[in-house]
Amino acid sequence: MGYAAPQRPQIPTLPMQPLRRPRRLLAGSFFLLSTALLFPSCGADDAPSASSPDEPGAARTQAPRSQVNPAEAALKKGAALAEANDIEGAAEAYREAVRLDPSSAKAHLALGRTLMALSRVSAGRGGDAVGADGGVDLGQDEEKLAEAVSELKRASELAPEDPDTLYWAGRALHVANQGNDAIAVLTRAVELDPAHGPAWKRIGLVHLENGDVEAARDAFEKAEPLLPEDPGIAFQLGNVLAEEDPAAARDAYRRSVETDPTFSPAYNGLAGVLGRLGDVEGAAEARANSKRWRAFLDRTRAVAAKANRNPNDKGIQIKAGELYLAHHAWTQALEYFDRALSLDASDPQVHLYCGIASRERGDLERARQHLEEALYLAPTALEVRMELISALVAQKDQARLRELLDETGAAVSSMDAETRISYGQHLAELGLDEDASVQFQGVLDTDPDDEAARAALEALASHGENG
Repeated sequence: MGYAAPQRPQIPTLPMQPLRRPRRLLAGSFFLLSTALLFPSCGADDAPSASSPDEPGAARTQAPRSQVNPAEAALKKGAALAEANDIEGAAEAYREAVRLDPSSAKAHLALGRTLMALSRVSAGRGGDAVGADGGVDLGQDEEKLAEAVSELKRASELAPEDPDTLYWAGRALHVANQGNDAIAVLTRAVELDPAHGPAWKRIGLVHLENGDVEAARDAFEKAEPLLPEDPGIAFQLGNVLAEEDPAAARDAYRRSVETDPTFSPAYNGLAGVLGRLGDVEGAAEARANSKRWRAFLDRTRAVAAKANRNPNDKGIQIKAGELYLAHHAWTQALEYFDRALSLDASDPQVHLYCGIASRERGDLERARQHLEEALYLAPTALEVRMELISALVAQKDQARLRELLDETGAAVSSMDAETRISYGQHLAELGLDEDASVQFQGVLDTDPDDEAARAALEALASHGENG
């Protein structure tokens, strides 16, 4: 039985709490802003992170650093333009690379992927994929899509043993409604690499459109453990299972929203199967959550467009990352915080955020590196120290933990009672009972009538007696 802290005003936590129980994200002098960023599309067609191999954005192809020939230089130029979100310019650079070296599978692949991004048009800026500028999605530019298919098919002919190239060719064929050809190419990709999650996901989508439910289920079940951060796969699996096994569909939809609490389509599916299972209250809650997140996504499109159009604007990158952080989308948060740090590596707030997100993803070493850097840059920030203590407990570095506890305990001893009790409760939650007791007793030594400190000390003692 864990330590149960008595009621007392806590260090502020993030607004708009996620649906699953959050770990406490501390604010203090670093305020988390309630700003927004575009989340994955509701169709679950694409993985939620821009770093995913299933992301439809323009290809970012790295050229070798030495012996760069003209075609490789064009590829490098295209990659730089894509990184700056100049997708049209990237396409032209990749066309030049293909012209200079028609036998380069890498050039055809880069051009094809970029044309795939450009083939999605919106009522805002035509070059943005899937209405990312906040405009209304107008569908597919068939001419660009046909060119993308041609380039990616040529890339797959030049690199028939490369599963990634085959995947992109199969993906383009699927989008172009050439399902049978897509299945053939994608099947070859997973034969070469049975752990290619995006290819399995795409196979499932094609089979689902073709009405082959069992084949779709098999593909999604293979894809889900390979792409654990993609909520769309469990969502699609729920759709496949909904008719014949609503209980299994319920579990799949729940996995989807556990992966991404903002993924509103999964709540709709969840509401449907819960209703069929007789859980009226749960169905109503799921519908309310779907409405809540859909409205939230509508409000965030403008911020998303601004962040994507201004990759050199540190402030908007931080706002985007903060929004993802607030909703426990750790991978996406890190993507934008990393971009902010590439612009200014001396910001302790961003290092704190990176530490939190990395720890929640289970990357303790990266979390520690960021939190140690934040502490170096902001040595008096208590919230940084508390997050670093949490990371050190998880990492089981007793020597560094002891050093930090002693140093922080001495500094906190001169602070106000509320801060000392909040710090002590944080230590108690981490199982550091002795250090927590020192803080509670220190408050009582100064003010024997402090009821909150006495209650906290009694709760700690009760916790110790119970195990």
